[in-house]
Amino acid sequence: MKKEISYTEIISLTICNVIDKDTCELLRMNMKKGILYLLPRILGIFFALFISIFVLCAFGEGIPFLDGVVGFLIHLVPTYIVIAVLLIAWKWDLAGGILFILAGLFYIFFANGMHWSAYLLIGGPPILIGILFIAAYLISKGDQKK
Repeated sequence: MKKEISYTEIISLTICNVIDKDTCELLRMNMKKGILYLLPRILGIFFALFISIFVLCAFGEGIPFLDGVVGFLIHLVPTYIVIAVLLIAWKWDLAGGILFILAGLFYIFFANGMHWSAYLLIGGPPILIGILFIAAYLISKGDQKK
């Protein structure tokens, strides 16, 4: 009787042929945690990329290059914050989940006068990501008790 191989096993076996044994075991352990482990991390990366799109307005017509570079770096501050919170959340799900929720609420409460869609598009994803990180923490905590 043939045993079915899941997509996570195929991915981990493929990657394990390229990397060292310790990293391979860590990868296999993380992939067994499932989609709830990976989903908030992937969404956090996509959210950081999404808010990075807004730096493009730093380079406009008639703006000197040096001013454009300074504006570019300033417009990347929210992305730096999201990446820092994502790094924290990657290691500590609960702390990162709380920080993501606080970041979303911070935007909603302090970005006055915006259209409701701006609150939804910029404040909503961090709250969702935070909830997913907390859910991953609670499930992993429940698995440890078994």
